[in-house]
Amino acid sequence: MTFRLYPDRSRLKRVGAVMVAVCTVAVFLACGAPSIVHLANAPADKLSLSLTLTNALIPSARVAIEVRLSDTSGNQVVLAKDQTLRINGVALDTSHPPKLYDAYTMTVPRAPLGGNYTVVYTDERGQQTTVVIPAVQHDLAITSPAANARVPIPQSTATSRASLTVRYSAAFDEATLPVPISKNGYRPPYEATAYGSCKTAGNSGTPASDPRCVIVANYQQDDSGSITITDKVDYAPKFRFDNLTPGSGIISVDAHMALVMPPEGFSTLAVTFVDETSIPITWV
Repeated sequence: MTFRLYPDRSRLKRVGAVMVAVCTVAVFLACGAPSIVHLANAPADKLSLSLTLTNALIPSARVAIEVRLSDTSGNQVVLAKDQTLRINGVALDTSHPPKLYDAYTMTVPRAPLGGNYTVVYTDERGQQTTVVIPAVQHDLAITSPAANARVPIPQSTATSRASLTVRYSAAFDEATLPVPISKNGYRPPYEATAYGSCKTAGNSGTPASDPRCVIVANYQQDDSGSITITDKVDYAPKFRFDNLTPGSGIISVDAHMALVMPPEGFSTLAVTFVDETSIPITWV
């Protein structure tokens, strides 16, 4: 069966950990504590497959992929020797199974823009299930402000709050995707963040001079390529533009592209692209 789907790293890792924790709690409440299972009979339609791709949205030689498999009861599946999974011809190493709640990991060469990632699962009977996942159409990149630009610190007025518009190149053109990008997950697909040094250091222990002391962020639900980060009165002081001081800063755009996948082939299939791109700036 073939289905064609046209669609600071530390923080992304923490996001992934939160997702796993949430899923784990849900499984525990619904089915009891999950366990690791080896299935002698594991056709694709009895498996849920989840793939998380990192470095796929930004220029990179290789893409890191986390592979998670589970059965219909939510138990974590470890593949047997005669059950294999390949992505773009690279075989998943099943000789070192992951611990409970962890994922298999692998790397493959980054597909060219407009190319694809071909996943081939072969069960113990030799039955193959193939899924073709298109690579992104554009590199995720910040287009405004420019890297190393001198950016005025946004100021509030009597009628409006301080704001900064960040423009970026969207990784996917949603108009050409036959499956949507999820808008109902725990976070929207794009987030823009402005960082800078603090006038007054926060309670986290971050030095005031640290270029990531202040964090002001906003989300974007679509691929419009523009996010306006707006200061809000109810934000803690650390998370407002008025706590910025002139000096080094960072603008970043995080992407969390969860595709709403059809269930055919596997019991369920989830594909998520997760990346961050950032540029240095100078607040003035």
